[in-house]
Amino acid sequence: VMMSEEGQIAITYLGTEPISQIARVPETRELDYESMDQEHKALLKVIRDSANSQLSEPMDKLQIICQAPHTLTDKHDFRFDKEEAEDVATNEQGIPICVIVKLLLRYEGGGVVRNVTINLNTPNAIKLASKTIKVPQVEGDATIEIPFFVSRSVLPSSSKIEGVAAYTSPGGAPRTTWLSFSMPLCLICRVVAPVNVANHRITLESNIPSAPLSVLFGEIFRSAAALQPELKDTGEKVLSLKFFAGPVVTIRLSKAKNKIRIQSVSFESLWLVTNQYVRRLHSFHQKDRKSAGGKDGSSGANDDSSGGTGPLILTFPDVLPLKQYFGLIDNHFNLRLQIMTVEHALDGAAHQFRSIQKRLLQRYRHKNPTALMDLDLLLHESFMRLNALSNRM
Repeated sequence: VMMSEEGQIAITYLGTEPISQIARVPETRELDYESMDQEHKALLKVIRDSANSQLSEPMDKLQIICQAPHTLTDKHDFRFDKEEAEDVATNEQGIPICVIVKLLLRYEGGGVVRNVTINLNTPNAIKLASKTIKVPQVEGDATIEIPFFVSRSVLPSSSKIEGVAAYTSPGGAPRTTWLSFSMPLCLICRVVAPVNVANHRITLESNIPSAPLSVLFGEIFRSAAALQPELKDTGEKVLSLKFFAGPVVTIRLSKAKNKIRIQSVSFESLWLVTNQYVRRLHSFHQKDRKSAGGKDGSSGANDDSSGGTGPLILTFPDVLPLKQYFGLIDNHFNLRLQIMTVEHALDGAAHQFRSIQKRLLQRYRHKNPTALMDLDLLLHESFMRLNALSNRM
């Protein structure tokens, strides 16, 4: 008799139950090759017809619109167990960092869509109470609010969320809808005072002067500057972003704003901030070129209002940081070796546990069983070793 920490009681026993049903040998009969040939020809005809016909998207489909705000909220439904709740990042007041994303479900057709199941795939650093969301029915429009949290121990590698919604049309046909959106930067990091300490850095060069950092990261910079007014003096050329998982990444612009240095104490933390900077800079210059082209009546293909000519080009003049890259690969390889070692030990311990079980069963089957010879102690020790190896895994 065993009792878990939650108070659940389980009764286990050592032994096997006899098979109640005996498998019967099926009756053999001669194969009808003529009917098989006819069925094969019919299937080939169906395959040819489906290959030649052009499939069109159904008009009555489920459309999903994602609305991710750029502000945090403290009003959310926090549903995590004790272990997962300890890994959720919180602010200075102990309130979990949370962003509520709204999903607008709109069915473009008549009738009611029932049993809509939405499965979301998130990076390891972004947490959800449940990655499967079920909607009983959708008639017209329906809105779902999903709270997203962030881990305090895992560094995010991406902010992209992907998902698929499976449902059944009013006519009974199974349908799917794919959705994708990005989480706001405020869920992943926050603006802090400029930090100069850095062990790893990369430098980018631009043919066009960069826009001010306070403009490129405006949605996260304005909220931080409202609480820390001293950031307004440095936000144009220096911006430090602190991940809720720990590292601080600093972006610095040169005096001419054509050289960008991104630095941090952690090499892997440079990726997400660099990606965000490059994407935002391209988006800013594209909008700037379109607005300039609209004012002077030209397309803006060969002109740029920021003082440069042609499209934005970013280059990396330094040597590729392969040392850090190969160091991460070696670390990953060592972890894989440790996992293989534990798996091999776990396989051996499981084999030993089964062997001791078989010997005990043979002893218990006898009418006059002999002494156990400490087999029960060996069974207990092998069971404890199995648990220890499982915890290491």
